[in-house]
Parts: sequence; C-alpha cells; structure tokens
Amino acid sequence: MNKNKKQKLYGMAIVAILALSFIVLSCDEEEDDPPVVEQPQDWTDVTIDGISGLKISTVSGTQLTPTQMNTVKSKLKTAIEGVQGGSDTTAQAFLGVALGQQLVVELETTNTYNQYNSAGNKIRLNVNHALNTLNATSFASAIKAMYGDGPVQQ
Repeated sequence: MNKNKKQKLYGMAIVAILALSFIVLSCDEEEDDPPVVEQPQDWTDVTIDGISGLKISTVSGTQLTPTQMNTVKSKLKTAIEGVQGGSDTTAQAFLGVALGQQLVVELETTNTYNQYNSAGNKIRLNVNHALNTLNATSFASAIKAMYGDGPVQQ
C-alpha cells in the first residue's frame, strides 16, 4: 500500500471515529422520565417535629398532596411557635392545655367558615386558610375559641 492510500485511510478512519463519537455523545441513553405528579391523599394523625401533643388529619372529602401537607405543617408550626412566644398569655395558657390533652387539627375544604371552627379538643381549619394565611394571630383566636374566649367559628 502506498503512502497516499495510507493517508486517505487514516483520514477516513479519523472522520469515521469523529462521526461515531458525535453520534454516541448526542444520544440520550436515558429516556426522559415523565414529570412526577403528586397525588392528593387522605392524611391521618400527622405530627410536626418539635410540637408534641398535636395530631393533624384531613376530614372526609378533603385530600392534600404531600407538598400541600408540608406547607400546612410549616405554617402550623410557625403559628404555634408564634403563640408560644407571643404576648397573648391567655392564648399561651389555652394552647398549653390543648397540647397537653392531645390537640386535634382537622383540615377541611369548606365554604361554611373562612378560617377555623373550634369544638372540644379539636380545631377544624379551612384548607385555603391553612395553606395561605394561617398565622399566630388567627391560630390564637381558634385556640381561645375552644375555651369559650371568642367566636367558635370565623
């Protein structure tokens, strides 16, 4: 084989290797996974780290995704800590009693009330309020209402 043919073969081999490398590198070996869609679900006896004496559940017909439940837990923890560290000593005392007796917070999709409905050792929170506007002030009102110090429903 003469020198010219060898150079052409080497040149073609290099081009073939480059082309093959381009094809391999541009190929996506993994198929694109479909996006993960969270499914709404019922929740029972959910707890919040750092808050003892509290159970969160959804009422029949109300389902939340895991992300929504995490949002509610975060807002509820912030609200409870706000009451505990706030200046409303009545709400603090009632919250202490409620947590000592196992406070139940039920989440409900409803048009009957905008924020909460209190009864016994249970508070029902409107899901929209719990997800969007729950804070220490509104939670303090709900806690005080459980003990007759405010409207039972708001």
